[in-house]
Amino acid sequence: QQRVSSVCQSTRNSGGILDIWVCVKGQGVAYYTYEGGKPSGVEGIVEQSEAKLVYNGSTVSVVGADVARISVFSTSGLMVADVQNENELNVMPLVKGIYIVRAVDIDGNVLTTKFIKR
Repeated sequence: QQRVSSVCQSTRNSGGILDIWVCVKGQGVAYYTYEGGKPSGVEGIVEQSEAKLVYNGSTVSVVGADVARISVFSTSGLMVADVQNENELNVMPLVKGIYIVRAVDIDGNVLTTKFIKR
């Protein structure tokens, strides 16, 4: 028997309220809502024009900001590399795959991107 699930989402109040509906075959529909401001621990989002993450095949660098921490995560959410108080992180030891990078500057602003290590 094939199971089919679907998820729908929308925002209200200029993005301040998130509504999510999950439909699971044979189990019905569940509704979730999140009302709040910014996600926990995020003080602000750094605009691309202020700072950017650069991947050159061997390192991930932050340009245009003083970095407190750079973390690299696998697509399953496992932290696979991390450095503090450096604007560059060596990713050569990582195996081939898709990774998500999260950099936090000294003011608490967060910058994220993804890269593919070939």
